[in-house]
Amino acid sequence: MDYVIGIDVGTTNTKSILLSGKGKIIDSKSVSYSLHYPAEGWVEQNPEDWWQAVVKTVRGLIAENTKCLESLRGISLSSQGATLVSLNEQYEPVYPGISWMDTRASEISCELEEEISIREIYELTGWPLLNGFCFPNIYWLRKYKPDIFAEVRYFGSTIDFINQKLTGRFAIDKTNLAMMLLIDLNTGDYSQRILDILGLTQDYFPEIIPSGLAIGPLGKKAADELGLPETVPVISGGHDQYCGNIGSGSIQTGDCTLSAGTAWVFNGVTDDLFYAPIGKSGQGMVGSVCPGIHILPGRKGLMSVTPFGGNSLTWFRDVFQPGISFQELDGAAVTAEPGSGLSFIPIMGSASGRGAFLNISGSHTLGDFIRSIYEGVAFINKKNFDVYGKAGVEIKKLIMIGGGVNSAVWPQITADVCGVPVQIPDVKEAPCLGAGIIAAVGCGIFSSYRTAAEKCIRIEKIIKPEMARIQYYGRRYNQFIRESGNV
Repeated sequence: MDYVIGIDVGTTNTKSILLSGKGKIIDSKSVSYSLHYPAEGWVEQNPEDWWQAVVKTVRGLIAENTKCLESLRGISLSSQGATLVSLNEQYEPVYPGISWMDTRASEISCELEEEISIREIYELTGWPLLNGFCFPNIYWLRKYKPDIFAEVRYFGSTIDFINQKLTGRFAIDKTNLAMMLLIDLNTGDYSQRILDILGLTQDYFPEIIPSGLAIGPLGKKAADELGLPETVPVISGGHDQYCGNIGSGSIQTGDCTLSAGTAWVFNGVTDDLFYAPIGKSGQGMVGSVCPGIHILPGRKGLMSVTPFGGNSLTWFRDVFQPGISFQELDGAAVTAEPGSGLSFIPIMGSASGRGAFLNISGSHTLGDFIRSIYEGVAFINKKNFDVYGKAGVEIKKLIMIGGGVNSAVWPQITADVCGVPVQIPDVKEAPCLGAGIIAAVGCGIFSSYRTAAEKCIRIEKIIKPEMARIQYYGRRYNQFIRESGNV
């Protein structure tokens, strides 16, 4: 039987799976690493930690599944996006990785807006000018760390750093290039406009190899470290949210995956690039939906992010109920019926934004507060749904993954608020499985992503919306929109 390895290099841990040609996950391994906070608003990582985690997880898989080694057909990566790596001629880091969560470039972003409008960068890259992304952080290095900037021969991100370690080829896919804010979506290549602003040429950056195509075989050094044959090909992978699409079964136009983790992220599959509508100010709803070139051949993606989704529940627990488990909080929500009148407005945008509980009374219970958090986050998702509709995108299937699916009530609330059935697959690590599927399709084990999805992904349950609740939440949603406008 044939096998592949899928690797997900995330923000705080790396996971690797061994996937069989029958679509079964044979084994999985995970290694964690740290974020570093050297100054207020700064978030850094050691890129070498990612590589050591890849080595440890892959060697762990092989050590316990040696019989699969001779039939290993390929490797592919899913990764966090937008974390900046700065490398010398030998591809060694000369500065810590600047995380996508870092905010040191906030003043730089304001400066950049004088050179390129928010609307222009959005239409070029599909993303607004976010502080933690690579474009403003490269500019920050040039302005505030000129000695370091002069040492840099290559700028990249997580996935191309690991691809180079694996193959010797400094290569990136288009989903991750967009997260660097360096792509021109109209050409699928580097944006000359943005390169000109940075004062850099394209040879400072990784070459583009579309997802699903071979980057090359393992280099000898990497093969020795991993304990794998040099003949194993590495297939170009993608950003973790796009890999999560594939690993959860969102592979057809109109499919959408809702990743319900710390942040809640919608990512829909479309045929065309769809942008947020332009308002009277000329900026409109820039960044409320983020279009991109999908891993799926010929398809596009449309992403929207609720930064304080699951994080809203974590904040409430840590502040008001420290020591209590999420299962206990969820159990309290089960006992609460809709209609208590309590409203929760999640923080929207950055951590400096504001949220609120509204209409609190002495009769409200812990369950009412937890349920209101669930509803408030679901209303933000409904708002994203409406933006998709205004952009001309019809969501035909909603697949929910991540920690939120473990709740006894949150998926049902999501189905009722959004008015569509919610499908929950049996996979726990969709980005990692997505990377495995990319490897399997890329090396010919599966003929297509559709065939791979049929083999690898099983829907565990389908949660249908309740008509009475749809009508109730329709009224509550209108109230939510009014209330959130005043926070």
